[in-house]
Amino acid sequence: MALFRNTSFKTLRAKRVYLDLDGTIVPDGEEELAPHEAHVLHELQQGREVYIVSNKGLVRGPRVADAHGIKAVMSHYKKPNPRVLKSLERPQDGAVVIGDKVLTDGIFAWRVGADFIKVDPIRAPPTIVTGK
Repeated sequence: MALFRNTSFKTLRAKRVYLDLDGTIVPDGEEELAPHEAHVLHELQQGREVYIVSNKGLVRGPRVADAHGIKAVMSHYKKPNPRVLKSLERPQDGAVVIGDKVLTDGIFAWRVGADFIKVDPIRAPPTIVTGK
């Protein structure tokens, strides 16, 4: 496995991608993509529909999606519940889920009939606290 930033999706055949937010393309709770992640996301978009599907990002998910020209799936359901995709009109045949957690993203992929690509989680740099 590798971080999202170190993964090439040039040969990915899926036409639809469900992309996790926290831990996959940004550290938990953040919404600014680092330049490496933004580059890989742009590569991933070539010839594919890309959707952010996040359990924690009902506000941040759409903002990240808008900033990068992709879509966000808005749902009160949470992964791995397949009802997360209820708002999408087309079936998810030929789809892939990319995420950092097997218990949410991986099981979600299995439940919606998609392939799963596991990436290593992105972590925020440690905060250094110094005493006076």
